[in-house]
Amino acid sequence: MLPQTAAQQQLLAQRLSAAQPRPNIFESILRRDPSVQYGTVLPLGVQTAPDPAGSLLAEQRTVLAMPELVRGLIEGITAVDRVRRGKLDPMTGAMLAAGVAPVGGLLARAPAGALGMNVFHGTPHRFAPEPDFPQGRPRLDKMGTGEGAQMYGPGFYSAEAPKTAKKYADEVKDMNAIRDINEELARLANIMSKDEVGGQYRKYKTDAGRQAAQRYDELLDGRTAVIKRPGNLYKLDIPDADAAKLLDYDAPISQQPQVVQDAITKLGFMPDNPDKVAGGDIWFRMRQQLGENEAAAAMRDAGVPGLRYKDAGSRGTDSAGGTRNLVVWDQDVLDRTKVLQRNDEVFENKMAPQQMRDLLADPFGA
Repeated sequence: MLPQTAAQQQLLAQRLSAAQPRPNIFESILRRDPSVQYGTVLPLGVQTAPDPAGSLLAEQRTVLAMPELVRGLIEGITAVDRVRRGKLDPMTGAMLAAGVAPVGGLLARAPAGALGMNVFHGTPHRFAPEPDFPQGRPRLDKMGTGEGAQMYGPGFYSAEAPKTAKKYADEVKDMNAIRDINEELARLANIMSKDEVGGQYRKYKTDAGRQAAQRYDELLDGRTAVIKRPGNLYKLDIPDADAAKLLDYDAPISQQPQVVQDAITKLGFMPDNPDKVAGGDIWFRMRQQLGENEAAAAMRDAGVPGLRYKDAGSRGTDSAGGTRNLVVWDQDVLDRTKVLQRNDEVFENKMAPQQMRDLLADPFGA
């Protein structure tokens, strides 16, 4: 049984540190090409050459590439050897060998059941358990309860890069709770002001003023606790079939998935020069002409559940691969999205050995 708890991983790390090095035959095949966006299951990737002029447009082509599922399997197998040779620190090696990786153990490669696109979501909240959703679920009706801006339109935001989501988990606060506390503080301050003895700070005429002052101090402490409260980092699994229908904010219209091109045509936004107009340009026009929520609803009804865009670390660089953030505005897709992990608590993060053998033997389900 592979170690899953922090204590088990620590013990494995200590044992790996004492191991002796030996040659590694997998090192070369594990190297990543930064210009390739790797697939999850199929041995294909999308290689992108950036536009020399520096625009959003780029030339893309499909290439043979190791899928993330196989890469994760090999990385786990070779973790022990890389620690022996000093190429990997013992704790990271222990996490990889356990099927997980850094940032609280949130980089597990292969989810249980249906394979999909693994993304991360940072939030000040916990998903509330519901019938059929024991770990909760992403919900569009909870949008706006943090302080994160929705610059790319309304929807549920997630990130391919765990560090991006971790930043939100650490920095985004429960603004609803803070707002409620501030309103109550203002009400209590009014009572205190009216009941205060003239010229004497925190001296009150009646119990009403004294009780208000006591409650005021308690709420100040409560607000500080809310601000300091650690957020939650979720690892989610969006089904591949749904992820394949996302509008690509940074790609030209001619290179969008067919369902996206059909939606743009149906809604009357197909440009005369689809090779020269990026998905983000069309999405901006839709939001301007239809309205934020109306544009998202129109795209959803046309079969496009959301969009993907390069994150801050990938935008404006020569790297054509990089990592993306996702916006999903279709609740049905979110209901099909699996909650794999919350912080260090793993719900589903690996295939059973027989599932792995079956998949590798027949990846296309023939």
